[in-house]
Amino acid sequence: MRKSAIMTLAHGLRKAHGLDKEAALKRAWAMSRQERYFTKVRGVSHGKRQLAIVRLAQYNASEIRIWLVREPGNPADRNAVAVVAEVIGKGCAKLGYLAAGHAAVVAPVLDRLGGKLRGNLEAITGGNGRRYGVNISFTLATDTGRAA
Repeated sequence: MRKSAIMTLAHGLRKAHGLDKEAALKRAWAMSRQERYFTKVRGVSHGKRQLAIVRLAQYNASEIRIWLVREPGNPADRNAVAVVAEVIGKGCAKLGYLAAGHAAVVAPVLDRLGGKLRGNLEAITGGNGRRYGVNISFTLATDTGRAA
């Protein structure tokens, strides 16, 4: 990760978690060395997202791409980061969002990377009478600004 991206990440940590500059820089450097971030997608029960997740479960992981996409105009959260699933050759569907705490840290980095970052589908959870959930992973960036 480039130094400018680490500084952006540190700034996001200061704003989101109230860290002082030194603590934010230490955490940002540690995060830059972390291979992958794992998280649950939030808002998966809103609208027709449950149906989209059921349909997504029918495909092989090799056919699915996960994208983290910035939504700076989102009225609910100016740091919103949508999680979008793309089935190759079939189309895309918004599955939900990163949690607000994660989005506040990741959004400034995404802004520097052009607003979009590739992730991975780790698991679709739930079913059998329970709501479906989605677990994803992602890396923040390589020197080229693309997911590893």
